[in-house]
Amino acid sequence: MISKIRFSPEIEVFYSYKNYRRARRLRTFNIPGWEMGYDYSITADQDSCDSYGHDRDYPGAEYRPKKSNRLYFNDNSLDQIENLFNGIKKCGGHINKYCGLHIHIDATSLSVYKIRKIIKKFYKKQDAILKKYSPWYTRLEYCQPIKRDFLRLKNKHEFFGRYKRDESFNHIFTAKYFALNLGNLPIFGTIEFRFFNGTLNFNHFKAKLKWLLEFIDKA
Repeated sequence: MISKIRFSPEIEVFYSYKNYRRARRLRTFNIPGWEMGYDYSITADQDSCDSYGHDRDYPGAEYRPKKSNRLYFNDNSLDQIENLFNGIKKCGGHINKYCGLHIHIDATSLSVYKIRKIIKKFYKKQDAILKKYSPWYTRLEYCQPIKRDFLRLKNKHEFFGRYKRDESFNHIFTAKYFALNLGNLPIFGTIEFRFFNGTLNFNHFKAKLKWLLEFIDKA
């Protein structure tokens, strides 16, 4: 059941120079259980800079739930996200071609067999998935197709071990810019999906999340 899968989104947003300073003061709009971070990979579009070029000097914002905030596909969790979207939009936040939506799936309760099935299914279907969700060209380097090497992972040590530079699976866990990222698995126990474009449309977000949770559930 998708309602039993814990998820954690990273919501990337861009603010203008003036609105950025306001957003820093408001932080998470009095919505408990969330935090605001910054992402310098999100920059201003050329045509959205003010006349002084100020917007290029400020990073994008990233909103994510705190570790203690356990989100599931239910009314309480979805209401939090909808309220967050409303707060961001009222503060002047918007999505530009550099913003992504990353969704982490809690894998701590999944067996190695289940994790392998998820990876295998994604590997087989990734061309169709990436075509369906069509990451913007400005984001392609941050959500590359996974490689066949991912299918070589077979046991708990290989999935959850801390890798040194000279170990054979190191590149899978340190090169995080894959559409399905395993870099957080040994540390935080999550599988990250990075190929969704950013959105502040709650219905679009909900549809993407539902698709992903169903993909995980049926793997």
